[in-house]
Amino acid sequence: HKARNLFLLQGNLLLPDSTSINMLVDIRRSPYLLTTSALANTGPMLDGLYPTSISQLVQDKGWSDADLTERIKAFAPTVKTFSLGASRPLTEKLQIGADFSASSTSATPALGNDPAAPDYYAGSAASGTSFSYSMNLVGNRLLLKEDVAVLSVGRGTGPTFTSTNVGLNVRAPYSAKGYVNASLRWNKQSNTTGTESNRLTPNLRLDYRLAKDITVEVEYQKDFSKTRGPSYGDDTNSDFYRVGWRWDF
Repeated sequence: HKARNLFLLQGNLLLPDSTSINMLVDIRRSPYLLTTSALANTGPMLDGLYPTSISQLVQDKGWSDADLTERIKAFAPTVKTFSLGASRPLTEKLQIGADFSASSTSATPALGNDPAAPDYYAGSAASGTSFSYSMNLVGNRLLLKEDVAVLSVGRGTGPTFTSTNVGLNVRAPYSAKGYVNASLRWNKQSNTTGTESNRLTPNLRLDYRLAKDITVEVEYQKDFSKTRGPSYGDDTNSDFYRVGWRWDF
């Protein structure tokens, strides 16, 4: 189809002061350009059946290779992602990190002139660019020999929304074979329609290693959600329970 499906550039740099920098450029068709994508949204053939192969489609519609390529590209917008992150130790027990990312999805063209036709495709508008910023502070062995604590703060913006999130996650041993994982997350999001949501989610998970490769997990999560819009409001509290086991092999 004479077009690129994927361009990926990734790099990592470690400086003498132990600062780590990573970068990613990802430009891809999503989904990839596949000839079989031309079968999508074609409607039934003259005999009332739907085409299952490109040869059937070409014979029924009379489309050329250029027509097929046009359809295939229309169903595969280009998604662009750029991210840049860095982290460095502050002390023997503390490390700080920051990340930035930007992403966008291209528009897709309309196919056909008659919206009532079964093979008509209306296309889609470009998403615009969304940005994400976050910082985190990681602590190791703050109170116990094997504990880990992560405090994170993030901000997201896009053409139709803004969001803010704060999270705290702590993992620590409670016995020679068990760990407790506790987290608290808060997220606030608003959009251009005037809707605003707040969500607070505490979570507690206990792991216990029965054998070298078998772990039992018990988890409880509470979700407090509040949504407000121009003409409505909704408050929801929900509980989540999970008991299971994990086999690592």
